[in-house]
Amino acid sequence: IPPTHRWRIQLENWQPPRFRYQILLDRFIDKSEALDAQYAMIEKGISVVLRQRGGKHIYHKKLVQNTTEYLLIIEDLNSEEEARDFAQKWLKGKSYQIIKQKISEPHAKFNILNSSYEKIGESENLIRVIADQPETNMYLYHVTRDMDRSGKSDRYARVKGTVEFHCLEDESIAAVAIFPLEDYVENILNLIYIEGMPVETLKAISVAIRSKALSRYCLKHEDEPFDVCNKAHCQEFEGYREPFPLVTKAINETKGEVLFRKKRVTFAEITAVCGGFTEAMSELDPILPEFDYPGIFDSEKKNVPQKFRELQLEENVKEWINSPEPVFCELKQHAQPQIVSRFYNDFRWQRFWMIDDLVEAVEKRCGKSIGAIFDMIVTKRSPAGKVLELEILGADRNLVLKGEKEIRSIFGNEEDLPSCCFYLEPVLDMDGFPESFTVRGAGSGEGFGLCIAGAIGMADKGYDYIEILSHYFRGTTIKKINGE
Repeated sequence: IPPTHRWRIQLENWQPPRFRYQILLDRFIDKSEALDAQYAMIEKGISVVLRQRGGKHIYHKKLVQNTTEYLLIIEDLNSEEEARDFAQKWLKGKSYQIIKQKISEPHAKFNILNSSYEKIGESENLIRVIADQPETNMYLYHVTRDMDRSGKSDRYARVKGTVEFHCLEDESIAAVAIFPLEDYVENILNLIYIEGMPVETLKAISVAIRSKALSRYCLKHEDEPFDVCNKAHCQEFEGYREPFPLVTKAINETKGEVLFRKKRVTFAEITAVCGGFTEAMSELDPILPEFDYPGIFDSEKKNVPQKFRELQLEENVKEWINSPEPVFCELKQHAQPQIVSRFYNDFRWQRFWMIDDLVEAVEKRCGKSIGAIFDMIVTKRSPAGKVLELEILGADRNLVLKGEKEIRSIFGNEEDLPSCCFYLEPVLDMDGFPESFTVRGAGSGEGFGLCIAGAIGMADKGYDYIEILSHYFRGTTIKKINGE
């Protein structure tokens, strides 16, 4: 393809993949434990099998980790409905997850068109573009990304090196950029960087980014033609950008460093503002024990004040949100105004929902009529105060929302509901019915792992990146994966 030329890709004769549905009952690292669980289920008359996935991860000719795990599954179900019916009949009271495994890949012919839509080539199922020079830029136009909440596809991404194009199960095209690990980490950190961030904060974040990328290698997207995607559950990625000097410094000074726990790279999550408490990774379901680390009180104090030790209680949450203790992530007095603007505004926040707007939003997103809303009741919270279950009492039906993803999606985007640590105050009309709700909350993001605002606060107080990582990821150690 000549340089400076624009070209297009068009799919033709797309054929969907085929799947088989399975019920995932449990995960194991130890094969003997997995076999014991399998035999126990068989003795109960439930036919289950073990499926092995993952494997040894070699980096610079050195074994970094073994991600092999064993899935206890019920297999060969023809549809999601059949899997759900089976679970309701035989697995009452047990936790499970319905999954689908690809047994054949999607297939299509790629037509390559020039800027005048004239066909200049074709390929079956895959196009691989290899740059003749390492610094050659390729611009991908009309791309969509998870952080583009509007769903528009008018953005572009800049990539370098080798790029592959694959057809996916939804008849879309995946552009797969092949990056060296350190370049990938640098580009993620570039997206996070704000002028005024301390270098020790950036170094801590870079170790977390690298750890998260490697922790689920060969596991998260085992049926896809890529290792990580650009969605938040992997890490948000917008393509290549010229790195900021401080970002490059942080990457170079932590090159190859990752967090380990029990001989495996830790699934190191990052959140923007924890609000004063981070969540235990055990709250993120499903999760392996090897990745677990506790939720922490984001303060120099070793002991949590007594009144905030039970944030499952509504009165304690209200007091915590309205009268917080001094914590690292409260950056109100930070010297850099852009830091204050980005992080302090989400430390504590307030939103107003008019009842008509709320009914419209809920019905639009759930696809059901609920009628007038009489009340919204928090029925379950996490130890850090996060809403895990919310019941909406409607004139036509009640609606129970479970999990952060479902709750936040119902009420809009991240601006509408920055986090699930909140409480509700109804404003009643003369007849005693709510005409609006005031929502008061703490933090932004899911609240797991390293708190960026807190890491800034810690660095400002003189903590180095190792101390920052030890604070947020307790029970982990830092090792270099390149053997240096």
